[in-house]
Amino acid sequence: MYAFFNDGSKNSLGLFELVVRNGIPHALVSVLPTTAGEEKIWKVLDANQLEPAQIGGANYFCRQMLYLPSDMKSLWQELYGHVRPFVHTEGNGVRFVAAGNTVFYSDPKGKPWKYVADFLKFFAEQTLGRGWILDEIKKPESEQHQIVKFHWALHGQLHKAVKDEQDEYGILPCGSSNYFFNLAYDLFVLQDNGVLFDSWLHRLKNKKEFQGVRHEIFTAATCIRAGFKIAPDQAEKPTEFIATHISTGLQIAVEAKSRQRKGVLGAEIGGNLTKAEIIPLLNRALKKTVSQPYVIFIDLNLPYSPEPAFKKKWFQEIHGAILPELGDSSPTERDKFNMVVFTNHPWHYGENNQPSPPLEPGMCLVSKYPEIELTNGVVLNDLMKSVEQFGNIPKAFPLAP
Repeated sequence: MYAFFNDGSKNSLGLFELVVRNGIPHALVSVLPTTAGEEKIWKVLDANQLEPAQIGGANYFCRQMLYLPSDMKSLWQELYGHVRPFVHTEGNGVRFVAAGNTVFYSDPKGKPWKYVADFLKFFAEQTLGRGWILDEIKKPESEQHQIVKFHWALHGQLHKAVKDEQDEYGILPCGSSNYFFNLAYDLFVLQDNGVLFDSWLHRLKNKKEFQGVRHEIFTAATCIRAGFKIAPDQAEKPTEFIATHISTGLQIAVEAKSRQRKGVLGAEIGGNLTKAEIIPLLNRALKKTVSQPYVIFIDLNLPYSPEPAFKKKWFQEIHGAILPELGDSSPTERDKFNMVVFTNHPWHYGENNQPSPPLEPGMCLVSKYPEIELTNGVVLNDLMKSVEQFGNIPKAFPLAP
């Protein structure tokens, strides 16, 4: 495929490898050297921009400009957001990995961590407490914490894994494994940025508070990936935190709400598994005291549905519920929020002996007339991009290019 591109210094025309995945075209734009070999970096293309072209070995020409990462920092941000590449080194058969001011290291009696998943499993066990995990495992399954159930499902997959030609083990993650690894990665992002608060960890290990605080942790990690730093909210009725957009200096108040479903993630009460039921969550969020532009994250907690995004039942319900409940905003009747982010991460609905359910795309509702306007649209755009980056976990540790 031929395409115009910008390499950070000039615009040019070049030849790119093109593949189609799930009906979506991707262009190979870079290669990242890692501890597990070269990782190919693909960029999603707009299919409407592709034209047939039998020239120079290319079957297609792409009319959209491809912006190529010009260095490690920009390449990492393209994939994983505004988080620093792993700070790591290897010596005497041990890999050392920094997470904020703490350094973790692999077992000197084993192989050094080659894959990020191996480190994240260790990091989560150390952060949550191996003793706490072992105590939970001793309980009857019905009384175990949900995190430990996810951890045990991952352990079962690893136990059954078979070595490949490189004498390494590989698994196709089930929903529980995906849930565990993405929780671990979000915890790492917070730890590496110095904001993994003890209160979050304490509540995370409380079965009744787990679901809500997990969504708060996702929300905080998403803001960090979007280029924000976060701090506690000091308002009378505080939101989860205040986020400051580093490149612009603009602040937003951020709230996170997660819908409970009876019998899901240990919830004893809650709504059914067919309706989004977002109005009660939204109304509670709108009662918060805010003096900054306001962004609300709502987790739907629904099973995966295979329909296209705009045809999903939860999308149609949200679309049909917002206007009757809130009314149509205007210059004189303004919304209290600037954006509401709806997400659905249905991994925990999957069976442990089956491939993981896929992530569903997030939906962002942006107010045309908010009470407190943002003077720079890049703030919300960065948040939207970060929402879509959730689920992207580095496969291996980057090496200096």
